[in-house]
This record gives sequence, C-alpha cells and structure tokens, in this order.
Amino acid sequence: MRWRRGLQVMTRRRGEVQIGTDPRWAVRVSGLDRAEAHMLATLTDLEEVPFEGLALRHGVEEVRARELFRLLEEARVLAPAPVHRRGTDRTPVPARLGDDLQVHSLLARDADGAALLGARARRTVGIEGLGRTGAVVASTLAAAGVGALVLDDPRAVGVQEPGVGGITERDVDQPRETVVARVVTDVAPGITTRTGTWADGAPDVVVLVDSYATDPERARTRLESGMAVLPVVVREADAVVGPFVVPRGAPCLRCVGLHHADADPDWPVLVAQLCSRGRRSPAPQVSVLAHLVGAFAASQVLAVLDGEVPATAGASYEFSLPQPIGRRREWSEHPGCECADHVPA
Repeated sequence: MRWRRGLQVMTRRRGEVQIGTDPRWAVRVSGLDRAEAHMLATLTDLEEVPFEGLALRHGVEEVRARELFRLLEEARVLAPAPVHRRGTDRTPVPARLGDDLQVHSLLARDADGAALLGARARRTVGIEGLGRTGAVVASTLAAAGVGALVLDDPRAVGVQEPGVGGITERDVDQPRETVVARVVTDVAPGITTRTGTWADGAPDVVVLVDSYATDPERARTRLESGMAVLPVVVREADAVVGPFVVPRGAPCLRCVGLHHADADPDWPVLVAQLCSRGRRSPAPQVSVLAHLVGAFAASQVLAVLDGEVPATAGASYEFSLPQPIGRRREWSEHPGCECADHVPA
C-alpha cells in the first residue's frame, strides 16, 4: 500500500488524529493510544507503507496496525500500487510538474497522478484567438503538462495587451501566435507548438476565443473535422465560457443559437454584425477577467483530456465585472436542430 503524498496529519484531542484538510477525503481516527497516534503521524514521510515495520518500530500490535491501515485504505488515505507503475515505458514526470503530480495523486483513485500527466503529454489542443485571454489559456495548459498546442492568431500584439499571459512590452506589434509560442516554450520546455495550421493533424480540443459572439460557421467546421470545441466569448464587460461541444453531441452551438433566436428573432442578424465587428475591433480584455476566464477555460479542457465530464457540458458560465463570479446557465437540445438525432438514446 502507498500513502497519498501531500495529506496533512494533525493531532486533535488526546487519542485522535485527523488526516487531510480537504472535506472530500479528510478523516478523523479516534480511540488511539499514544503509540498508535505517533505511528500514524509518521506516515507523512512515507510513500510505500510497510505497516509491519512501522508497527514494530512504534510498539503497536500487528493486528491493531492491520486494522488501522484497513480503515485508512477504506477512507482512501492509502492506495494500492498503480498498475504498470514502473518500467521503461513510463516517462519521468518533469520536476516543474511536481505540484500537479502531488495533487493529482490525491485525486486519482489509484493515486497514480503520473499516468494522468503522461496522458496529457500525448494530447494536442488548439487555441484560436490569442489576445490576453487566449494567452492565459495557452500558458495554463502548457504549465499543466499538455504536450502540444496549435496556436492560431496572426494579428499583432496590441499596446494594451502586455502584462497578462506572459505577453511583454517587447512583444508589441509581433504576431500573437509567435509571441504565445515563445511564452509556452518558456513555461514548458519541450512542448510542441504549431502555428496557424491543422496540416499535421487536428487537435483533440480547440478553444475558440472570440469577441462579442462565436462565429457559428467556424465552430461548425471544427466540429465536422472531429474536434471538440469550447467557445469563449469576451464581451463589453463580461465573458462567457461554454458550452463544451463534442462532434455529434448535443446540445450543440446551433442549439444555443436557436434558443437565442426563439427569445429574439433578430439574433442571427445580430450575430453576423457582432462577429464582423469583433474581427475588426476586438472587445477589451481586462486583466482580472482574462486571468480568471482563461484559467477556467483551461480547466474545462483539462477535464476533457483527463476523461472527466466538464462543468461546461450542456452549460455555459458567465463572468461579469467588477466581481466576476461564474453564473451557470444550462442549455438543452433544441427541437429544431438535427444534432439530437445523432445522440444515442
């Protein structure tokens, strides 16, 4: 058995120990004598848990030690050795991902955070729109261990963009995709970057960062090419993330557009104007909103890459200044959209 590294062990009242601070797995062990409490306190220094040796060292009966370790295993404080943990096929986790490894080893049922990070290193994410928000998405994904990024935005860095996402004053007037490629390489040496093309293969996920509205045709093209799509829309003083859409999944972005059109028949006309305007004169990307929204969007991409269901599946989150706390809005399949016909019952 292995100790889940990073768990804090604290002494409570006499004969009681608390392991962990996160309510999802924190546990209190009571009815301990002094030797038993001291034995559990030493677990923070271990990875493998040789309970027979620990019991002998601390003067705890082996039967009692087995009982305590069984309780800790049931509480997910201890975890079994992961399958294929050792071997030449295991790529060492870079030192810069040490914190990610520790936390994901706590989150993973088998405590094998290295397997999750290894899988991320084999995935590719595309980001279209590399202003402040897109730069934060890119740098966060790179820092989290994603192996390859396809960066698409040839527009020049504006004078108002430095200070967020690794963009600096010296980057002004340089192509955004070139600048962000340099930023993510600084963050994650060894990451693969491509700019402006899917010629070497479509990414697993593409993040579309737009001003005022998502271009429905561009989103449709990406979905038809087999990419999962996460739209991020920056507006006048807020931003919207989601819904996350997978190919042949529902509800899709057309469903969202049809729901908007039900509420406002002029919606298609407005979207066309907003997309055109956003390309000519992008929405302002305030630093605090760019950091928050970019990080949240990256978390949704990582959820998908890690095999989880993202919070933005069938939902969008709206972050409004001056205090941008995400407000969830759920979306349903629209009866006028054919995407529902593609979803298995």
